[in-house]
Amino acid sequence: GNSLSGVSVVTNDGVSTITDSNGSFILSNVAIGTKSISATKDGYGSASTTVDLNSTSSVNAGILTLTQYSLNGTINLDGTADEAGATISVI
Repeated sequence: GNSLSGVSVVTNDGVSTITDSNGSFILSNVAIGTKSISATKDGYGSASTTVDLNSTSSVNAGILTLTQYSLNGTINLDGTADEAGATISVI
């Protein structure tokens, strides 16, 4: 898949970073133990993985895949007011 920059990556104990232009990340100063790692970005589904950190200096977290969502719909205005400049948000 394509690399994704600007993804928020965080461990279950709050260590966090943002992916770079290559979709890569490094989490530094993470304590030893089993860690859940979550990745999120607006407009995409989230992804997570679990890694076991022991006394080694680094662990490869593997590839986290975020799915992009697309929506298709129709919005019918009631015509009782001027809707020019109306903003519609999907949350």
